[in-house]
Amino acid sequence: MRRLLRLTTALAVLLTIGCSDDTFTTSTARLDMLAYTPGQGYGWVDDDQRTIDLGDVPVHATKWAIWKLENPSPIPLLVREVTFKNGVGRRWGPARAVVLEQAPDPSRPLNDNARADGKGGAEPPFAVPAYAGVAQGQPTYLLGVEYSPIELGAHSVTAVIHTDAENAGLDGTIDALIRANAVYTGEPDIEVEYAGFRGPNPSTDCTTDGICTIPANQGVDFGNIGLGGSSSIRLLLRNQSECTPYEGTDPCSLCKLTVAADPTRQNIGFGFKPGTNDAEVFKFAGSTAVPFEIRQRNVACGESGEQRIALEFNAPTHEEEYSAIVVLESTDPNEPLIEIPIRGAARNAPVAIAKFRERDPTNPSAPFTDPSGIEPLEWVYFDGRDSWDPVNPNDPGRIAGYQWEILEYPPGANPDDFDLQGIYSSVFAFWLPLAGHYEARLRVWNVDGIESGDTPAARKEFDVIPGDAIHVQLVWDNPTNDQDLHLTYLTQDDRVCNKPWDCYYGNRKPLWFSSPAGEGPNPSLDIDDTQGLGPENINIDDPETGVYRVYVHYFGDFSGGADTPTRNTVRIYLNGRQEAEYRRTLDNEKDIWAVADITWLPNGTGYATPYPPDAQGQIGATDVMTSCTSPGYTFP
Repeated sequence: MRRLLRLTTALAVLLTIGCSDDTFTTSTARLDMLAYTPGQGYGWVDDDQRTIDLGDVPVHATKWAIWKLENPSPIPLLVREVTFKNGVGRRWGPARAVVLEQAPDPSRPLNDNARADGKGGAEPPFAVPAYAGVAQGQPTYLLGVEYSPIELGAHSVTAVIHTDAENAGLDGTIDALIRANAVYTGEPDIEVEYAGFRGPNPSTDCTTDGICTIPANQGVDFGNIGLGGSSSIRLLLRNQSECTPYEGTDPCSLCKLTVAADPTRQNIGFGFKPGTNDAEVFKFAGSTAVPFEIRQRNVACGESGEQRIALEFNAPTHEEEYSAIVVLESTDPNEPLIEIPIRGAARNAPVAIAKFRERDPTNPSAPFTDPSGIEPLEWVYFDGRDSWDPVNPNDPGRIAGYQWEILEYPPGANPDDFDLQGIYSSVFAFWLPLAGHYEARLRVWNVDGIESGDTPAARKEFDVIPGDAIHVQLVWDNPTNDQDLHLTYLTQDDRVCNKPWDCYYGNRKPLWFSSPAGEGPNPSLDIDDTQGLGPENINIDDPETGVYRVYVHYFGDFSGGADTPTRNTVRIYLNGRQEAEYRRTLDNEKDIWAVADITWLPNGTGYATPYPPDAQGQIGATDVMTSCTSPGYTFP
């Protein structure tokens, strides 16, 4: 009733203005604040006291307290700034404003998807137009305060709005109270990767108070870089957490990792330890200003879960060895401080050149790689014969040894599947089990036993992109059990294990349409992996219009003991682009998981939709399928 009276009053003023030359006007604006509740999942609100209780909020996530700002006056309202007082709990604010009509998702108007300016809306000062929020055709302004707790407990803060509104206090401010209760549902988990190393190892590299020191023999090693030359190595900072959605919380913010200076430790955040890089031969390419966030991997949110930072070594013109230490401080509660040793040597060393093997016109049957079309379940071929030694660049005999290695590969890939060929040869090849990003590196030695350094020319990065219109990929985290991927043509029949309308290990190339098996609109399962980890992939070159459903079945556990809970990951690629990634743990043998639907449209495009969840924070639903026999099993 209070809101209705307010709206009626505002409209009456508008009518008065429009009908009389002797209109009464006020010299000041008014600010009314009402809790914006659609989709927010608050504990409770009190508009009269301008109070929002956010309820339970997971630590290391973000939830917003959002008010709708009403200005029932004929002149604009100014919000100069928003400050905070009486704060309990860290990570309140800042305050940002957004026009609701411009937010892509009204249920989360201030989440990352609405951050057109990269910051989550406009920071004060900003103006609220006359009659905003109360008159038809006027914009709706929202003001939100971000809450990102990093410790458990009951927290609160008072937001102080500095404004020229006539209902502000003598000091020109209006107070709004925010309350919350921080709860534990998961935490960020940091991993550092470079040159094939992933760590630290908490059991061997870290002390009980979270100080992690990577051993010198596993640090960043540029090797021997030519005199006056330079090299760069990419540090990949990864947030490995997989926290599940929580009601009312921005799903893109769950278990975010923050890299920031920690005054209780070295107060560096991310940088070189004082006194270790005085010669300044090492440096970072680009900005490393802290704080910065690394959010957990979430394809729907556009989050890779990674931050890539280039570390450079600029070798002087005289031979010498150098070393330094990189310090990394973050909100990972178990590994809050990581020290990474780095070294590089300026030396007259050979230069490794890694290339894709090109087509040989004199030997058309020889294998080669076209970098514009590298697909999963193919071989990729490399050539290192352009490597050279500065002692005599024109003498290929100066290069006496080669060694290839895989530095980076997609999550879930099993290195045992690469089937490396020619590791110590000038030519090299390996098999590609999964779509995703890969990186290979070559090292060479000259006849004097001097090793090449780690330079960009010694590395070859590439993306493996499915050529099929639909590519569904399954991997899992247990090496001794059998998980099975199923794809049904829902438009025709959705029974699992029903021949012919389910593509699975017992029906790997079903004839759904008149084209040859495994071609055109007919699906194909490439591998039935019964030994653990995966992958299993189902492909359709040219899908028919309709709906396809993805299932995963925990077929059997061969460990000899009790059933092992197994984390399954399903990735869906449409027209070569990863559209979705879903994870769920199946606890028992014979569990079946309804994962998602793929809708294919007449225009040759499609989209993925997760199956309705059977529990808070889960993707899809599960049941028990004791056997896989035709005519099939109907999911509830």
